[in-house]
Amino acid sequence: MTDFIYKLLFENERFWLAISAICSILLVRIAFRGLGIWKNEHLGKHQIDLAMDILILFYEVRDTIHSIRNPFSYEEDSNFSDASRYANMSHTVLKRIDKNKEIFYKLDAYKNRFKVKFNKDLKPFDNIKDIINEIQVSAINLADLANKNNVDEGEVEKYGVTIMGLPQKKDPINDRLDDVIKYIEKICKPIFRK
Repeated sequence: MTDFIYKLLFENERFWLAISAICSILLVRIAFRGLGIWKNEHLGKHQIDLAMDILILFYEVRDTIHSIRNPFSYEEDSNFSDASRYANMSHTVLKRIDKNKEIFYKLDAYKNRFKVKFNKDLKPFDNIKDIINEIQVSAINLADLANKNNVDEGEVEKYGVTIMGLPQKKDPINDRLDDVIKYIEKICKPIFRK
C-alpha cells in the first residue's frame, strides 16, 4: 500500500496535473464569486447613495417652492404700493424662482440617472416642473392683469392661489407637492432598508 501511495504522489504526473487543474478551477471560481459579491455591494451602495441624494433633493425642492410661494414678503420684496400690488407680487415670485433656479437644474440633472437606476417613470420630476411652470405662468398672467383697467377679481384670486396660496383654503399646489414627495419616498425609502 505504501508503494502505491508513493508512486501516486511522487511518480504520477497525471495525478499532480489533475490536482493542479482542480485547484485552479476552485481558485477561479472563488475569485469570480468574490468579485460578484464586491460588485453587488458596490452597486448596492451606489444605489442607496443615489436614492438618498434624490430624496433629499426633492425635500429641498419642496422647501424651495414653499419659500417661493411665501405670501409674506422679505425685506427686499417689500416695495408694494396699492396701485402696483399685483405686479409687485408677480415680480417677487418670478425673482424668487430665478434666484433658486439652480436647484431646479440640479433636479433635472438627476432625472435620467433616476430613470436608469430605478427603472421608474419620471412622473415626480415632471410634476415638479409642471408646478414651477404653473407658478411662473400665473405670475406673468397676474402681472398682465395689473396693467388692465378693469380687473376680474376671480382671475386675480385664481392666479393668487397658484402663486402664493390661500391659508384659509385648501392649496392645490401644496397637495400636488405632497403627492410628489409621497411617491418619491415610496420609491427611495425601501432601498435604504435593503
